[in-house]
Amino acid sequence: MNGTRARITDESYSQRPQHRKSLEQIPTGPKSAAWLARELAVRMREVVPSGIVISQENDMLWFNYPERSRIAGTYGCQWLYMGQGPERDLLLRAITLALGDLQDFIEEAITEPWPGTRATPIVRPYSRIEGQVVLLGYREAAAPLLAMRTLFLER
Repeated sequence: MNGTRARITDESYSQRPQHRKSLEQIPTGPKSAAWLARELAVRMREVVPSGIVISQENDMLWFNYPERSRIAGTYGCQWLYMGQGPERDLLLRAITLALGDLQDFIEEAITEPWPGTRATPIVRPYSRIEGQVVLLGYREAAAPLLAMRTLFLER
């Protein structure tokens, strides 16, 4: 880990100090991965197709499609403590892995490309830090097909 720590907050929680999370306050490990899983679950629920259920348990995200009895999960958030490298790289990799796993699950569950359509070229997840925010979604940050609500970084 590098010595620089970033404070990551969710815009919707910014007025409630008990919900402000800092990687400085949370040791890099399972607790910070659980926080990231919780934040991603909120954002995922905002964009998934109807019928897809997103839940979070510790550092694990679960995807469920009851209509077709499908369930899967992602360990992507564990990259924060299982991976090696600078903290920011670990954060971006964890987000991208989790979004990729969600995309795979949805495409298998609904048997259609997601996000997008059959006419849309293959769409990959992205996460990128710009200034004090993490941009996340699908295609690319400059021209997203599906942009999710950002995570905010504070120093």
